[in-house]
Amino acid sequence: MRMNIRIVVALLAACMVSGIAFAAPAGEAAAVAAAPGPLGKYDPPIEASIVAQVLVDQQFADGDSFENNPWTRSWMDELGIDVTPVWIARTDDQYDQKIAVTIASADLPDIMLLEQDKLVSLARAGKLAPLG
Repeated sequence: MRMNIRIVVALLAACMVSGIAFAAPAGEAAAVAAAPGPLGKYDPPIEASIVAQVLVDQQFADGDSFENNPWTRSWMDELGIDVTPVWIARTDDQYDQKIAVTIASADLPDIMLLEQDKLVSLARAGKLAPLG
């Protein structure tokens, strides 16, 4: 499970860099400029909402948390992306319940981990933004 989470986090970071501007409202997208290249830093920084699962036994280094850790600091410092959690689930069941409510509400975060059936359903409903 931890390897899957690491792979998903790496893929999400790449997706955020290449496509987060597409999720911004039209007025905001024009005001945000990225430096040239795929890993340019946004100036001013942009915000990206995320939902996540941090298992009960998952530990962070002293002083770190889901909201403030080497990944979130790196995204902000190197890419100009402020990752803000909407909610954090502590178990698989809790994540499944919260993601179902989130999808039903149609108030989707910028980043979320989905099973294939939910992803396909959102894509067919036109609820996903293109990344490229």
